[in-house]
Amino acid sequence: MFRRPWKGQGNLTDSFSSSSGGDFGDATHILCLGAPEQVKGLQWALDHKAPSRRAYKVYRGRLDELSSSYNEYDYVVLLLDLGQPVPVEFLKDVAPKKEGLCAFIQPTPGQLLALNEFSDWDAVAWDGATTSDLSVRIDKAVDDLDRKINSKAFIDSARQWIKKQFHDVEEIRLINPPENWAQTLVRKLDRSVGVFSFGARESRADIKLPFPGSEDFCELRYFEKTWSVQALSKNLPIELRGDPSGLRCGDELQIHDLVFSFGRDSELDKFVGVAKKLDIIHDSDIDEVHDGRRSENVEDTIEGFCRALMSRQAVGELQVKAGHRSGSIYFYSGNVVHAMTGAVSGAKALLRIIHWPDSSWAFHEGVAAKVPLESIRLDLVGFTRSVNTSKKILNKVQAYIPPGNVSLKIVPDKFRAKRFWTIPETKVLASVGEYGIVRDILNYCPLPDAEIFETLIELRQQGLLLPVVAQKRNV
Repeated sequence: MFRRPWKGQGNLTDSFSSSSGGDFGDATHILCLGAPEQVKGLQWALDHKAPSRRAYKVYRGRLDELSSSYNEYDYVVLLLDLGQPVPVEFLKDVAPKKEGLCAFIQPTPGQLLALNEFSDWDAVAWDGATTSDLSVRIDKAVDDLDRKINSKAFIDSARQWIKKQFHDVEEIRLINPPENWAQTLVRKLDRSVGVFSFGARESRADIKLPFPGSEDFCELRYFEKTWSVQALSKNLPIELRGDPSGLRCGDELQIHDLVFSFGRDSELDKFVGVAKKLDIIHDSDIDEVHDGRRSENVEDTIEGFCRALMSRQAVGELQVKAGHRSGSIYFYSGNVVHAMTGAVSGAKALLRIIHWPDSSWAFHEGVAAKVPLESIRLDLVGFTRSVNTSKKILNKVQAYIPPGNVSLKIVPDKFRAKRFWTIPETKVLASVGEYGIVRDILNYCPLPDAEIFETLIELRQQGLLLPVVAQKRNV
């Protein structure tokens, strides 16, 4: 996952992270409201004392901006003496939507009890805790948070997969076999072959029916996700209770006195039973399918398809096309390990591909084992958070995104007057100075496109950048 720090003067006071900005999938970002030395101490403690050894970045923020900026971070820590009364007015907009920890100096029972109304917030007496103690509490809370997100992402994917499978006919069962029936009562339907036949005893059909006459024959065909029944003899009475152009689970086929039922694979039934016990799927989901109402399938989007691949530990290459653009995303054992499109690779390419409109894709099993490099490693949690963060940024700046052929220039006076710089600002401004054109800045600046657009817009609002106006040539 990646999280951007606050931008602009006066917002991000200090960042005490030891690594560079623009990270992707390797750090948990924490907004900490406290004194500079407290924030620095917490960063050190998380780097050296956190049991999970996960990477953390701690950013110092301001209390009056908490309600508007908490979404940029994974976790919030308040190390301020918020005084009396209990700081519900500061937390009521944040606590229901964001997890965090609130440290009180000499807390009263009323303060601690009032904080209990926010189930995902923890309280600690700051005057009795060290930064090492806080780091252990925070590390455990973040670990629990990731587990919840991972669990929800899996449950969503499993529910959608089950719904999709319910629509597909997997096998055919004979409901009323005659006494002399010697064949199996359940047969799998092979979609790769596309034809499943019924015929008389003398025929070469997949299922031989116990009635005389080799001329009587019918076929069940599968073509482009549609099943149809075709009678090859006028003497063969066929009654289908259902839509012959699109067989669904529960449809029945009657040939003479024999009744066949189309249904799901028995393995799916077992999985559904376990999923219901684990609260992955509910009776309402099954009822919805049996009623014939088709729900929106998450795999209809490139983002949802990627999550489904990670959920089932896929290994391979996902090739994506959108107009004249093409790219690849590589998966290995539940992780996105590489992505590339054109001259761009890694996290930058992944998000660019995910945001392409009207894309089509095809997954090739096993190709990921041949990837020459592992540029990223995103599990389901990191992927979901990264894409969601990118979407939020793009939705906010969409109306102000400059065209790719626009040239930009730096305003020297404003540049010298600016006192505070964020890491994204320095990287984007360096790319502007070196390349100048927006499309080149997007391709060569290491930050994700959404963060580049946002930073360009903020630098333009601060007066640090100006578009280059083409000069009219005198004829």
